[in-house]
Amino acid sequence: MRRAARGADVVVGFAECHGRARTEAMLDGLETVPRISGTRRGERFEERDLTAVLARRPRVTPTTPPVSVWGSPSRGA
Repeated sequence: MRRAARGADVVVGFAECHGRARTEAMLDGLETVPRISGTRRGERFEERDLTAVLARRPRVTPTTPPVSVWGSPSRGA
């Protein structure tokens, strides 16, 4: 990622590459916040640990896919 190469504090919040080599290459070498997992409406899921990202306080946090319109279950939404 260009911003990391320029010295910005970049931490990956959540990324699913789905086998895309270019995406994997862009994330290679970047610090990644561990995912959290849980169950909602009977379905298991993994998501970014927003609390950990906020505690880490990076300058840039790439996250994919976009945050759900339903909010984050881990943040009490």
